[in-house]
Amino acid sequence: VFMNPAGMARSMNPKLSSMYTSLMGDVNYMVVGGSYPLSDKSALGAGLINSRVAEIPLTDSIGNPIGTGSWGNTVVLLSYGTYLKQLPLNIDLGRDVLVGGSLKYFSVGGSGSSTVESASGSGYDMDLGVLVPVNDYVEVGANLQNILPASMGGKITKSTSAVDGIPANIKLGTKISLIGKEGSAYSAHATRKLNAMLDYDLSPAGSSTGAYHAGLEFWPVGNLALRAGTDNGDLTAGVGIRFSGVEFNYAYHPYNGINDNTTSYFSIGYLGEPRKRELKITLESPKDKSVIYDDHVTVKGSVEVIPGDEPAPTGPISLKVNGVNVAVLPNGTFQAEAPVDGYGKKVVAVEASTSAGDLLAQDIRLVRLSSFADVPEGYWAKMPIENNATVGLVEGYPDKTFRPEQALTRADLATLL
Repeated sequence: VFMNPAGMARSMNPKLSSMYTSLMGDVNYMVVGGSYPLSDKSALGAGLINSRVAEIPLTDSIGNPIGTGSWGNTVVLLSYGTYLKQLPLNIDLGRDVLVGGSLKYFSVGGSGSSTVESASGSGYDMDLGVLVPVNDYVEVGANLQNILPASMGGKITKSTSAVDGIPANIKLGTKISLIGKEGSAYSAHATRKLNAMLDYDLSPAGSSTGAYHAGLEFWPVGNLALRAGTDNGDLTAGVGIRFSGVEFNYAYHPYNGINDNTTSYFSIGYLGEPRKRELKITLESPKDKSVIYDDHVTVKGSVEVIPGDEPAPTGPISLKVNGVNVAVLPNGTFQAEAPVDGYGKKVVAVEASTSAGDLLAQDIRLVRLSSFADVPEGYWAKMPIENNATVGLVEGYPDKTFRPEQALTRADLATLL
């Protein structure tokens, strides 16, 4: 929601997160956010950031104390993330590129004097993010923050009609999985993970130099994270503990070697239970509960492995249709001819498996009806004729016709009865 809304597309269950700190001992800083999956390919999120300073000494124009005041900033975000190929843009880059955006509402204001209160204002802006998996162990991302120009609303308008611009920022980053992912740079392990991260903030206006952030995150076991890094030159450290879907994180951040500015960050979030890896079969044809007339059907579809939170090798996917091996193409699609013997209710069984032990079976339920050349589609008695022929109550004539418009003889009626 806050760093790159594109990442929400991977959310498979609802998530909540909150963080609090007293920045440098003066600024009360709070973050609350969450996301909710709309499908297995998209999610909607919302967030709130609030910072406030209280007990600010106020003076008049000649420096005489006139009391104390307060000042605060609030940003509310509404975010959406999905996969690029889910959008109606007909763009397929051959990999699962994630995209997202955030609408942001800004509010600033304070109290203590009429001058402070007149500086209150509000505005809105927008972020756009993208995440691109380069390969199995490298991912790059970008988030274009506050991209609206002032002419399109990207500004904060004060109660005095004065206007403040909202500075734009370009955040570029990468994540390298050194340990803990199939095809990683060094090795793969069932529980241990080691990630290296680097990102850089760039101001398009060039009014300030960019800021960089780098760090390492090591998971010796599945519920403990150890972290160390640098925030534009300041060394930082942290720890995370995850249990039953709840995660607690602590970060220690000194600023420029001034002890009084050292800040501790505390956050707690609900991530849901770890997502297990699973197979998914998508069948294009025939549809379940279809009515057919031929003695065979063409089974088309695709099969994929949906990764879980704990990466592990899966190996190639094996597929069987009615017990017969079927080739799965590199893009996960397959096609096979399956015989349908006899009439009535039939089942075509599709089974997928991996060498890691994943298994999924899906049935296609069909009804094969007997048909006659002279009972066309749309004929008023087509369904009862075919149903009665399927269960053997009528057989038609030797030439495979039914002759529905022919008069019924007494011999015919006797045979039917």
